[in-house]
Amino acid sequence: MSLGVEETATGRLVGDVVLFWHSEKDRSGEVGYIFHPGVRGRGYAGEAVAALLDLGFGGLGLHRIVARINELNEASVRDVERLGFRREARTVESIWFKGGWATMLEYALLEREWAPRSQIPPVR
Repeated sequence: MSLGVEETATGRLVGDVVLFWHSEKDRSGEVGYIFHPGVRGRGYAGEAVAALLDLGFGGLGLHRIVARINELNEASVRDVERLGFRREARTVESIWFKGGWATMLEYALLEREWAPRSQIPPVR
């Protein structure tokens, strides 16, 4: 599922989020997102991914959701950690990205670890 993210005040499209359902048997999925650089630091990514986690765990009954992040993307690392994801792996130079090899971090969250959105710390 891929969804656009709209800024409420302006109605402007500022990003998109995706929820992949990898396995019905294993009840596993993956989240991903991308936002316009001009809206960095406003909490949109965390809010949108939290909604996907609510859907994945609550609506679809997933057991485990992962997020894969380029290790150079410190803002995304902070976002997923704030949401309660834990880092499980670091794969060195594992994908070709923008003309070079990128090292990826894999984060995961289990259904039992997911806290309601009201308990997520605010963006600083």
